[in-house]
Amino acid sequence: MPKVFAAVLLAAVLAACGSEAADTTVAVTGSDSKCDVADTSLKAGKIRFNLTNEGKLTTELYVLGEKDRIIGEVENVTPGVTRPLEANLKAGKYTLVCKPGQTGEGIRQPITVTGEGGETSAESAEAERKIEVEARDYAFTFESPLEIARGDAVEFELKNLGTEQHEFEVLNPTGAAIGEIEAIDAGKEAEATFEFTETGTYSYQCLVETADGVEHSEKGMKGTFTVS
Repeated sequence: MPKVFAAVLLAAVLAACGSEAADTTVAVTGSDSKCDVADTSLKAGKIRFNLTNEGKLTTELYVLGEKDRIIGEVENVTPGVTRPLEANLKAGKYTLVCKPGQTGEGIRQPITVTGEGGETSAESAEAERKIEVEARDYAFTFESPLEIARGDAVEFELKNLGTEQHEFEVLNPTGAAIGEIEAIDAGKEAEATFEFTETGTYSYQCLVETADGVEHSEKGMKGTFTVS
């Protein structure tokens, strides 16, 4: 995946530094060919996955629920760097995915969470409504207004009406990604359900790069909305 622009990186780092203490901390060691998790049986609650990149390629880490729904991610973990990914998980079966080079299906490691507590389930919430998103070169337009309340589960349907690949990623008020519709080719459609568990200002963006290395977000494919 393309690099995250500096403002989002700063927000994510500040959020990690200022967040509440995790109930459990788990070391994850990634390289160009492995994704080793120190403990795959975890207690429900706030879990911090500390990803250390021992490879030569920049990598990223995802926490996935059922049907590969993205629950959390940390991107642009450069060689030799350790960065946290925090998720507040309910009991269930999840998948950790390291993506060396930030492309492809990645290296998967199943984990199991047990016990009481947590906020986010492995299961996908049933969407209460759908919002259609049209992606062009280089802007998003929405068929419905982005009027979303805390606790809503909304299915976003992305239609690529442009000539290049586009994606749709949503970040919470701290700058952490809550999910994305991965890049799709021109003329294609894809969808994903996003759960909004807190109020505040969210943002959306497309981080696909042009042929000359400019992120689409820098060309206008980004914006914000408020969850009340």
